[in-house]
Amino acid sequence: MTSISEINKLNLFIKQHSKQLLGFSLPIQSEQDYQLANSYLFNRENEQSPGDNLDLILFYINKWEVENYIKLPEMKGIQLLKYLMEQNNLRNHDLPEIGSSSYVSKVLRGENDLQIKHIQGLSKKFGLPKAAFLE
Repeated sequence: MTSISEINKLNLFIKQHSKQLLGFSLPIQSEQDYQLANSYLFNRENEQSPGDNLDLILFYINKWEVENYIKLPEMKGIQLLKYLMEQNNLRNHDLPEIGSSSYVSKVLRGENDLQIKHIQGLSKKFGLPKAAFLE
């Protein structure tokens, strides 16, 4: 089992040496680091070997994108679902993750609640955390 102190040491090592080893900082600190990390990942995605840490780089790229690019309105649950449907031109029948078109209508009107399995499906469909669909 990895201890917290070992994880902290690893994070410190990555922070101190990533620029020298990779040509960009991890965690990503700037738009330039972000662009360089994406280029690095793109150039190596087909030649991955067991020694590569592409998953770690991808983690930091995703973290940067969430913190700097993905801005959702301050809404949750059904309100967020309605917003996403509007933004993506979706109709009730486009959400089989919830169920039939009539069931989706009931959920949108507040007559039925989103269940855990619905939230899991919506999270996957829209690439959002499950918590975003909780009221």
